[in-house]
Amino acid sequence: MKIFVLILSFAYINTVFAAKPTPSATPSALTPTSNSAPVHFSEADLLILKNLVEKEKLAEYTGNEGSAPKGVKISTINVTAEEARSGPEAYVFWSQTLANGIYYQFRLTGKYALHTEPPPFEKIPFSSENTPNGYKGMVKVGYDVHLTSNMQLIPFLRLELAKNMTLVYQDREGDYRHSTNYALLSGCKLVIVAASVFSPYVELYGGIIPVSLTGNLIEGPTPNKKIKGFVQQYAVVNEFGFAYKIAEHQALIPFIQFIYRENKPNPIAATPYSKGGFNIYQLTISEQVFGIKYSYFW
Repeated sequence: MKIFVLILSFAYINTVFAAKPTPSATPSALTPTSNSAPVHFSEADLLILKNLVEKEKLAEYTGNEGSAPKGVKISTINVTAEEARSGPEAYVFWSQTLANGIYYQFRLTGKYALHTEPPPFEKIPFSSENTPNGYKGMVKVGYDVHLTSNMQLIPFLRLELAKNMTLVYQDREGDYRHSTNYALLSGCKLVIVAASVFSPYVELYGGIIPVSLTGNLIEGPTPNKKIKGFVQQYAVVNEFGFAYKIAEHQALIPFIQFIYRENKPNPIAATPYSKGGFNIYQLTISEQVFGIKYSYFW
């Protein structure tokens, strides 16, 4: 009798456990879990998250165009004023450093010729030799290399096309000599992150600048005849400056340039005024340019 009772008890226990579902290691799609409910963000929450990401990105940006925190995109609009030997210049440019490190810039430059009289010092004769107004377009392409956490190197190429921006002046009779030139220049820029709002840089580039000259000269054996000349220039530019962040999206960048140009004129360009030429000397020209940039970035 006891054996019969034990057999019935064992059969009942097996029946109960067999009817009870075995827990699955992976819940089915129909079984609700605590993690399966979708999370919804309001527009205000999304805006807060976006602003936090933007603030973190801009906090790491130095303010130097061409550089950017690693893996993010920086866009800039810049306005620049310069004081060169031939007169004041101003330009605006748009630039981007992409998340993959590629950098590009588009620039438009204008130059205004100052006419001053009488001469500022006694015993220095008045001269009407001034440069006409000019303009220039430039495209720059480079790559942002992160050498260390606080040092970036940006190698680049520059292509320029300009009118009346180099080797132009006015002769003593008031007749303009005009120039058209293009330039192929290469170089690099080194940016050092010294502080959260201060980053010095040095930029070095150089290359060839073919210059075409035209003029309707009054002097020489064939006056009032339009002539053409050509000058091959070789240029090297050293630029030193620093970016100072004045606000989250803004920076001021004062700088100085040391420019060296070597002239290789053809016979017509090298001929003196009195013989109907452009009087371009085969010399190395040096000048200093002072300027400041205002940069707005996001």
